[in-house]
Amino acid sequence: MLSKSAATASPSLSKKIFLFLFFGGSGAAGIGISAAPKLLRDYATAQSFDPPPPNAELLPLSPLASLYLPSAPPLSGVSKVLSSCPPSRSILSRSPAPPTYLSSNGFVTLPAFLAALPRCDPLSAYAVFTALTLGASPAVPGASLDALLAEWREDPDPPARVAGALQRARGVKLASVATLVALLLLVGDLIVSYGVAAFL
Repeated sequence: MLSKSAATASPSLSKKIFLFLFFGGSGAAGIGISAAPKLLRDYATAQSFDPPPPNAELLPLSPLASLYLPSAPPLSGVSKVLSSCPPSRSILSRSPAPPTYLSSNGFVTLPAFLAALPRCDPLSAYAVFTALTLGASPAVPGASLDALLAEWREDPDPPARVAGALQRARGVKLASVATLVALLLLVGDLIVSYGVAAFL
């Protein structure tokens, strides 16, 4: 069904709007398509970690917070990551990977974070790192990492803070994907409506 504005627009105006939306929408679609491999890589990374033993006490997580994870991480593993994680400066200086644009600007990446915690459960370390990102970036600014860890360690229940931040991180990512899909659907509908009004 044509949108009301498309149905009342002249063919000349409809053609101009169609061309504008078509080329602008193509750019938005390109952004959306480029985001898909990143989401798949994130999912594959999360699924690559071994789940905890069947009898392990797990970190209480909502379905949203545990999205992508093969299982909730063990509570003891999360506690060990929080107590063992070194300062960001130490993580960056000991990173086995060659310097990148992010690391050279003080951002801690997942590979560097995991490498700094060789004796910790990888699934727990991944969960804590994802919580530290707050869903905003694939890397964590060093100052932010240090501040959040210090804040969580002073809390009476540090693992609960991780669970809350993990839920927020997943919520932010899910909301961004949903918003992008909704915009693409809206623009697609307008392109079809104005295309029909312009050329049919």
